[in-house]
Amino acid sequence: MPEGSEGASPATAPAAPAAATPPPSGRRRFSARRVRLIVVVAVVAVIVFLLLWGMVPERILEVRQVLDDASSNDGKVVQVKGVVRDWNATSGNFTLVDSSEEAKAILVHRPGAFPEGFGENVSVIVKGEFTVVAEGYAMTADQIQVGCPSKY
Repeated sequence: MPEGSEGASPATAPAAPAAATPPPSGRRRFSARRVRLIVVVAVVAVIVFLLLWGMVPERILEVRQVLDDASSNDGKVVQVKGVVRDWNATSGNFTLVDSSEEAKAILVHRPGAFPEGFGENVSVIVKGEFTVVAEGYAMTADQIQVGCPSKY
């Protein structure tokens, strides 16, 4: 008997490697690394979407546009561009008139301080809740932006 063949019989040959069994029902298994990558990409996509969603500017309407659709704007927060008339700094009230149709106007109340540069005949953007009232139309201004009309 040759050396190193002790105890080995010719009927006992080294076992052939077992054939890989396919995953059950044809499904592919994902590695933990691939699952982590998919989760990270999904989270980043959601964050980017939310950031971009917040960057969409709100629509700025002219006074006439708000009044032409007053019933659907009633009770909603809107941004309205117009010209200041009849400002009473003591009461915080003023009238916001349309830049091209002065007959179209909204009575605005501002609880709090007015921005620098605010005054009669100044173009402004007012953001606040619009309401239809018995006397006409009213707004409570949460924000007032004063500036050059060309920037709007």
